[in-house]
Amino acid sequence: MRISIIVFCFIFITSCNSVTNECGRELLCTEEFRSIQVEIVDTDGNALMLDTYQTLQVIGQNLYDFTEDGFFGDQGYYTVLTDAQLNSLQMDGEVFIFQGTIDGLEVINESFTIGHDCCHISLLSGPERITLSN
Repeated sequence: MRISIIVFCFIFITSCNSVTNECGRELLCTEEFRSIQVEIVDTDGNALMLDTYQTLQVIGQNLYDFTEDGFFGDQGYYTVLTDAQLNSLQMDGEVFIFQGTIDGLEVINESFTIGHDCCHISLLSGPERITLSN
């Protein structure tokens, strides 16, 4: 009886989605893909369209350009970072600079601290909304 319980537990645990990464242990992670976005609006609350935007990882100087993704950019929401970058950042967080341009001029240069829980990225500090003057 005891052996059958152990076998059942082993089969149950190994059938879940597991990931081994820098956290040094097997994890049971959800299949969802998370991203951190920021909303860009003018002083009247209207969505602003950036021409280009990118996120600079201060440590390592990695540059992530999400301009081509177009993730709700027409509604004023822009990607800062996604789970795709999880393995390139420190778990306890590090600084990223979100930069955006309109008509060739940099209008946004905002700092975010982003970490992860070994399964998904998480915003530790930084704005969820940026208001630019008209």
